[in-house]
Amino acid sequence: LCTSAQLLPSDPQGCAGGSCYPSTGNLLIGRAANLTATSTCGLQGPETYCIVSHLQEADKCFLCDSRRPYDPDDNRNSH
Repeated sequence: LCTSAQLLPSDPQGCAGGSCYPSTGNLLIGRAANLTATSTCGLQGPETYCIVSHLQEADKCFLCDSRRPYDPDDNRNSH
């Protein structure tokens, strides 16, 4: 009689409560020619931007609309 046990990997620590995201490392490696940046988002209209370091939080992506100056009461999405 021959039996074999299949070992299943245990859940990585910190992943039991939801999705797990591996460390992103240096995302620029191999992509330098495609990188563009501006100091202001949303100059032509609303744009969505995401913050990689916010992956564990509920809000990961945000709206930016800089067609009008920032106003805490009227235009909080200007950056």
